[in-house]
Amino acid sequence: MHINFHETYQSLPTSELLNIVKQANDYQPDAVLAAIALLKERTITDADHREADQILADKNNNRMDEKKYLQAASTKIADLLEPIVNPETNVNARKWINLVIVALGIYSAWVIIHLVMRWRRLSELNHTDYFSAFAIFQPLFLVVTIAGLYLRKKWGWRLLMIFFVLQTISSAMGIYLSFKYPFFIAETVSATLMYGGAIYFLSRHPIRIYFNISDYYLRNTFFAAIIFYLLIQVFAPYFS
Repeated sequence: MHINFHETYQSLPTSELLNIVKQANDYQPDAVLAAIALLKERTITDADHREADQILADKNNNRMDEKKYLQAASTKIADLLEPIVNPETNVNARKWINLVIVALGIYSAWVIIHLVMRWRRLSELNHTDYFSAFAIFQPLFLVVTIAGLYLRKKWGWRLLMIFFVLQTISSAMGIYLSFKYPFFIAETVSATLMYGGAIYFLSRHPIRIYFNISDYYLRNTFFAAIIFYLLIQVFAPYFS
């Protein structure tokens, strides 16, 4: 689409037209020619030049700020992904936990979005009674867990360990049922291995030191997870 720059730039102040000419490489040739033609029709003062220089200086400062922001962001991303890009023999607990927090945050956001979409669908069908109140427990649990991990609290580690133990037990039960019934088990097996790996990760010595987790606390957490799983199986139907 052809743009009539001469008509478009008519309302621009003289300082901005001067700025276009001074930064000709940033504009289309027709735009620069239109700015030059309009400047010939105006009286240019020293104040216009000073204002144009100030506009140019502000743009350069903004570009420098953007570069600094991008550099800082890239540094933070590189630091966050360092455990994956450059795996270390000695686990850097802080970096790994930061990565876990980001992953949990993304997963929690996905779960919340899914719940909202489901609620809207049920609302449109006037069947909100089909929505399980128990369904909002998981995202709330994860949000509290993320807060605990970020604050480096022992209970944050415990909640995450309980979450992974529950998921592992559920996946293992899925494997058992897949042998009893004609289900496809590949996804269930991979989920069990993934959650089992997460339990191993949280049980590693550097991670436990980071959260000050003792052997006694670790054993109690496994015991609490099993009790929690049994309670869910007993009481979950009452919330559905």
